[in-house]
Amino acid sequence: MGLGFVGVGIGLEKAKAKARVGNGSACVRARMALSTEEGKASADKRQALVNLKARLVKELETQLDGGEVDISMYAKDVNFVDPLNNFKGAEKQKKNIEMLANSPIMSMDFFRLHDIWIDPRKEAVMTRWTLNLKFKLLPWKPVLRFTGTSEYGLDDDLLVNRHIDTWDSINKQTFSFEAVADLVSEMFRKDTGSADVGSMLLRRDVLGFEVRRVTDGIVANCPYTNRGDGMDVLDRYFNGVNEKARPVFRLAPLVLNFPEGIRSEKKSMYSYIAEKKPPRSTAEKVKVEVCRSMTVAVFSFPDPITPQNAAMFEKYLMSLIKKRGYDRLSDQVLFAQYTPVYTLPWLRKNEIWIPLANDY
Repeated sequence: MGLGFVGVGIGLEKAKAKARVGNGSACVRARMALSTEEGKASADKRQALVNLKARLVKELETQLDGGEVDISMYAKDVNFVDPLNNFKGAEKQKKNIEMLANSPIMSMDFFRLHDIWIDPRKEAVMTRWTLNLKFKLLPWKPVLRFTGTSEYGLDDDLLVNRHIDTWDSINKQTFSFEAVADLVSEMFRKDTGSADVGSMLLRRDVLGFEVRRVTDGIVANCPYTNRGDGMDVLDRYFNGVNEKARPVFRLAPLVLNFPEGIRSEKKSMYSYIAEKKPPRSTAEKVKVEVCRSMTVAVFSFPDPITPQNAAMFEKYLMSLIKKRGYDRLSDQVLFAQYTPVYTLPWLRKNEIWIPLANDY
């Protein structure tokens, strides 16, 4: 009798153990199935981000330049956010872009897509851009210049459900007085046209200074001790003292280059040449050569380029660079002179350039 109960007890324990094993196997299978589904969904989203990136590269510039607006990549209730707007709806965004293309108030002046990449943490496609809009209501038709980033996120249906624009020039990215003030200030900004002139391209218009990409360009370069003498030698090349004995068209600005810092005796000056195959110089000091690309922090000032001012503006720009968290590439300092030395102070335009370690 006792043994029978023992046998029954053992049988029950075996049954329970078998049930536990069965239930455990079912849980494992369920988890594996769920993991497979999640993995497939994750892979689908990664591929969708790759496809979205390729599509944006193809369509962005044409859409903003009056081309056909295709909203099929957006969810119907997509959220659009920038420092001046916050609304939902793909149709509303389409109307906004179409209105810009035909607006009597504002028109597209320039758009450049600098970079595009996938951010796996945000599960989004990110872009970096420069956008110039011409404001037509003021007599001088100012160009409003913005640099920033855009974030395109996807929902579970692999449609864009968020489109978030940020501006480099402000701290608060939601609607604020700062954003409105920044917009208004663009209407009255003194502009040298340096956003996309010659071999320069604006990348970021940040608080207090700009970040520009200076691409490869052909220059006439002349080492100097006295700035006036150096300018005379360089001017003669552009005025016809070259192997073709003809004038050569030059681009602003004149650049004063201090490759080892402003306290070094090593220095030269150069101007960009607006020709693909310029003539060589017949003057030994002037070399026609390629100036390699660099990313520079830029600060504008109306003061003359004296040793005292050079040191002061280098110190000031470096404080802004450090505050932003950027890294300086070397001791090199450059000064860009857009107007002649004798220009009236309120019309004078000079800049200091400090090369940066990264292409921010």
